[in-house]
Amino acid sequence: MEHWFWTLLSAVILIWYIVVTAIIAFKGSGDIRRMIEKMKNN
Repeated sequence: MEHWFWTLLSAVILIWYIVVTAIIAFKGSGDIRRMIEKMKNN
């Protein structure tokens, strides 16, 4: 493989992006659920 460094770097960045996106989506869905519950109670 001629460009192993760039392939590895791209894979690491892609995995990092997926992990961060999943964490944000998970936390965001919890926040949305709490906001909806607050709206129902008011």
